[in-house]
Amino acid sequence: KNLELITVDHSKKTPDNLQEGLNITNVPTFIFYKKGKEIGRFVEYPRETLEKDILAIISGQPYKHSYE
Repeated sequence: KNLELITVDHSKKTPDNLQEGLNITNVPTFIFYKKGKEIGRFVEYPRETLEKDILAIISGQPYKHSYE
């Protein structure tokens, strides 16, 4: 229902240092949360398609991003 988008620059930093502690190693990185807890992340490029990868994450299916 809610979407919060935080962008980082090429050095993987935000003006407010919101990236600290998130272990962002590649961009783009999409981190998905449910009730304040990370439920998955999409890193740099899709394993299948962007849509299928996001659906797997938000529906609770097992998912490993490209660097796991």
